[in-house]
Amino acid sequence: MFPLTLRALAGLALCIALAGCGGNYKFDDGDYRPLGTPQILNRGN
Repeated sequence: MFPLTLRALAGLALCIALAGCGGNYKFDDGDYRPLGTPQILNRGN
């Protein structure tokens, strides 16, 4: 019973890891800026 439980936990961990890699990352939009970069303000307009 122990190897089956270990195999099931390993499979679950693998599924969670693979699901995390399939996120919806979109880096080609006009509003993208890296974290920590301050927003540029158009002062004087």
